[in-house]
Amino acid sequence: MTDEELRKQAWDFFQMQAGQRLTTINFYIAISSLLSTGLAASFKTDIDLPHLGIAFGLLLILFSFIFWKLDQRNRDLIQGAEASLKFFESKASLED
Repeated sequence: MTDEELRKQAWDFFQMQAGQRLTTINFYIAISSLLSTGLAASFKTDIDLPHLGIAFGLLLILFSFIFWKLDQRNRDLIQGAEASLKFFESKASLED
């Protein structure tokens, strides 16, 4: 493979991982909003289901942990792609 093909492959990988990170964050915001709404609704005095509030709180903690770990993974992959892009950029500037 040529350097140009490798640079394009690194750029495509970076774009894919960055898009995946944004999609993951948007999905987390949607899920946490729904769970937070359910948790807030469980505090109403006319709803007599205290276990429902506990379940929503535990689910919110669980999903927050899962999405945090996914975000760490995506961030590490993005940093790897950034390192390879920096390599190709420095190599290109040396050739000019």
